[in-house]
Amino acid sequence: ERDLVIGTHGRSFWVMDNIGVLRQLDESSERSLQLFEPAFSVRGVDEGVAIDYFLAEQAETLTLDILDSNGELIRSFNGEVKEPEDEEEEDEVYDPTRKEPPPTADMQAGLNRFTWDMRYPGFTDFPGMILWTSRNGGITAVPGEYQARLTVDGEALTQPFELRLDPRVKLDDPGELEARFDLASQISAKVSEANEAVLLVRGIKQQTDALDGQIDGDMAASVSAFVDRISAVEGRVYQVRNQSRQDPLNYPIMLNDKLAGLIGTVESAEARPTDQARAVFERLSGQLDGELGELEAALDGDLPNLNAQLEAAGLAPIERRPLKVEEET
Repeated sequence: ERDLVIGTHGRSFWVMDNIGVLRQLDESSERSLQLFEPAFSVRGVDEGVAIDYFLAEQAETLTLDILDSNGELIRSFNGEVKEPEDEEEEDEVYDPTRKEPPPTADMQAGLNRFTWDMRYPGFTDFPGMILWTSRNGGITAVPGEYQARLTVDGEALTQPFELRLDPRVKLDDPGELEARFDLASQISAKVSEANEAVLLVRGIKQQTDALDGQIDGDMAASVSAFVDRISAVEGRVYQVRNQSRQDPLNYPIMLNDKLAGLIGTVESAEARPTDQARAVFERLSGQLDGELGELEAALDGDLPNLNAQLEAAGLAPIERRPLKVEEET
């Protein structure tokens, strides 16, 4: 179907993967901007969807969007002029909190390929986050029709493509995978809620830390009590003692980690989620809602009084401002 296999008699064989681009070329093909129709990809078998495009010259701006069958945006990838990798480059120092940069599409002149991993964006995270159960890969798209849209220097081209189910998988109901996607998406959104709470606590503590040396006495005690209250919530939502990827062996994982791990459980089979997975989600969601309620109670009850004291002392009030994190798509 998609591959060219050349074999000799009993000695060897050679495979050229995905010859769809060659099939779409003919003598009339102009050496200008072209987005080739991607070949179908099989979920759980292929590494991703190969999207090939030709640029007559290096682009000034480039964006590659993945859309669903209705034209709704799933993910957007920016273009980048990529330099050849240096084989002599020294090994990087291991950093357990380092995040891989978001993938980008090449803007070099000539034939380029971008591979979409068939996943939606992952949950919100924060600097230094270490989870035992998850690497935040995003939710896997369901089999169906999709579109790739390439925009180069203001000119847009769109091609359809298909994600297929592994033919070895037999489903009693085609809606099973939709149910899996829906639950995994709900869990991912809940992990984002948990992590956004951590960002909010850390954004507030960034402001209270700046008060050091400016306050004392009763005001310092009020600030300390408020920080202790919201820090306790933070510690129950995320294991704040984690410094390396092995620390969860020593310190118990908290709510965001438990929820994130549940995503992998739900996505571990090409089937409808189990009743047990739904029950665990409901239980963990309820616990998280309790912690978020405690955080809101501190912000609604303690913070106004604290800000009144700060303003009376001529100091700036503490804002409900999360720690800023660079946006990634």
